[in-house]
Amino acid sequence: MSTDGNNYYIIKGKVSSVLLLLKMLQINHA
Repeated sequence: MSTDGNNYYIIKGKVSSVLLLLKMLQINHA
C-alpha cells in the first residue's frame, strides 16, 4: 500500500512538472 502511494505521488509530481514546462513553452512561443 505504501509503495503504491509513493508511486502515485511521484507520478503526480512528474505530471505537474511537465505541465509547468508546457505552460512555460506556450508563454515563450506566444
